[in-house]
Amino acid sequence: MKKIGELLVQHGLMSDDQVRQVLAAQKDDPAPFGYLAQKMFDIDAQAIWRCWGRQMAECLPVVDLGSLASSQEALSEISASVAWRHRALPIALNERTITLATSPERLPAVMAWAHTQLAYVIDMVLVDDDLLEQAIPERYARYGESFQAA
Repeated sequence: MKKIGELLVQHGLMSDDQVRQVLAAQKDDPAPFGYLAQKMFDIDAQAIWRCWGRQMAECLPVVDLGSLASSQEALSEISASVAWRHRALPIALNERTITLATSPERLPAVMAWAHTQLAYVIDMVLVDDDLLEQAIPERYARYGESFQAA
């Protein structure tokens, strides 16, 4: 798996020298690489999220959405319209963690949204985008929430 600094260099967002400077700064400041890159070199936060999402997509399981049920508790945490807008389907919920399904293409945007808007630890699984678009209205309709795709 490529490191976030390598991905930022690969996409022309940082130089090798800037990566080395951030790594050196991490010896004194344990903050995440992306946070320091943004702070030190004004790297766009959304670009960092996109690179982090690409990095995470290599690690996350790709699952058959048909084999995953969505709990009513998880669905109640995110409205159907928000789930549709972000293409993030709630699957499971416990005291501190919510599991969301999304596609590899949408992962960076979903991660950025979920980590700033949800008060849970976020657990992600990857699914086929076409199946995701079918599943969101179907699953919310099962629990009585009306749904209209925009």
